[in-house]
Amino acid sequence: MPRKKIKKYPVTYEKTTIMVPLSEPPRDGLCDGCKRTVKDGIKVTQIHHFKYQYRLPLVKEKPELAMKNTAELCYSCHRIGDSLRVLLWNKEENIHKIVDVAQLMPEDMKLKLDVFSELWLSARKNKVKQKLSDYV
Repeated sequence: MPRKKIKKYPVTYEKTTIMVPLSEPPRDGLCDGCKRTVKDGIKVTQIHHFKYQYRLPLVKEKPELAMKNTAELCYSCHRIGDSLRVLLWNKEENIHKIVDVAQLMPEDMKLKLDVFSELWLSARKNKVKQKLSDYV
């Protein structure tokens, strides 16, 4: 069986373009979040980093590390991914602050956070996925 040819693809890592050697393109046009494709009407997908696990000098030295902790997302799902990264980037000992600040939100936003939390815990336990409309 012939080996796949390695090609370098540009991937943005901490606002720096890294040329990553891969046997196939890092994006195929399918959003890992909503499962829509470029053919379904989304304009483009992007590589989203949930976590920048490695320092930039190491990634420049070993560019394959730029693909760790990533997902291919459409613009809408990428914004959600960015929000989650910002929310969860806090040090573990500061996570209680998220709860303290969330308690200051208007009641309708608290309800959405309650629903999100229940859906998240259900998904983590591999239960049947539920819809927001089941709660409102």
